[in-house]
Amino acid sequence: VSLARRAGAEIVRLRASGELNPTEKPNDEGPVTAADFAADRLISDGLREAFPGDCVVSEEGGECATDGDRAWYVDPLDGTRNFLGRAGAEASRDWCVMIGLCIEGAPALGVVHQPDTATTWTGVVGQGAEKRAGDRVEALPTLTKRTSGPLRFAASPPVKPRFPELVSRFTERAGSSAVWVGSAGLKAAAVADGAADFYPSSFRGMHLWDVCAGHALCAAVGGSFEALDGSPVAYARTGDGMVLSKGVMFAGPTLDEPLKSKVRAMYEWFRSSRRR
Repeated sequence: VSLARRAGAEIVRLRASGELNPTEKPNDEGPVTAADFAADRLISDGLREAFPGDCVVSEEGGECATDGDRAWYVDPLDGTRNFLGRAGAEASRDWCVMIGLCIEGAPALGVVHQPDTATTWTGVVGQGAEKRAGDRVEALPTLTKRTSGPLRFAASPPVKPRFPELVSRFTERAGSSAVWVGSAGLKAAAVADGAADFYPSSFRGMHLWDVCAGHALCAAVGGSFEALDGSPVAYARTGDGMVLSKGVMFAGPTLDEPLKSKVRAMYEWFRSSRRR
């Protein structure tokens, strides 16, 4: 938690100094800034110093071939486009710092820190989760299932106007609506703290550092995480195995298996519509 907050403070400092120096990553992977690199170094160096035998996989630092039961997955600045401002729009606060720990291939701990609101979500699988907003600390309750009423899905704006309507139609839960929030980490946090019932994404370019912290956070309160097609996600440390090529789905208990199947059917309908 301390490393995530220190990294967030360094990102904010660099933004205020105007020393971001944004460039574009190769292969259309989006922007990267001096703040991404600085936060990555701060977190990765801190983890290696505190846990010298652990593997550290990070977005800017790369993969790790070290053996061992423990591996950290670090996204030092999730939502860089929001941080900088999309397509000429003003920068938003929808970005975060994420640190996740896997033990024997299973997420065990997750930290999602949103510097601009001084909000930190922390989850330990088997022990629960909490949300700290400034000086206020709130234990997150175990998520419960709602068997009726509209569904709430986390999504980055803009969402196509028909999307909420299609969610309502395919899930047979009228009035379903979007919870507007940017960055993968903050959308996973919205599921974990009960603001959203699920967060689906058909994007096939996510990496494990985009999801590990959120996976642990959701699991700590009884939520789930899987590929969009329902298959489990394996936590590789090198190569193409770190790319989530099937999309992702975070969900609370309200989105049970029958409803997940209906959401998958909706995405299949999307794909078939594009082929026509």
